[in-house]
Amino acid sequence: MAKKKKKKPSKKTMIARLDKACREYVKERDFQLCQCCGIHKDSTPQGFLDWSHKISRSNFVLRWMEYNSLAVCRNCHDEWGKGICAPHN
Repeated sequence: MAKKKKKKPSKKTMIARLDKACREYVKERDFQLCQCCGIHKDSTPQGFLDWSHKISRSNFVLRWMEYNSLAVCRNCHDEWGKGICAPHN
């Protein structure tokens, strides 16, 4: 009986896996603190932080670059998108 070959993951699946790994890494690297206001994830209304990018993640060359990623709370993420908040690092 021949073994079935494992199906190669799709591009969409690989992007999702990389996103998840980077998201968790950045949050741990930033000690679960918002890099704009300094609030800890447990003190946010949602109980978590967002994985944010200085330059849009649609640019795949920079999407997973450590220096382009930071952890921010939802409020700061929304404000930063409007050009009001800026990261401290």
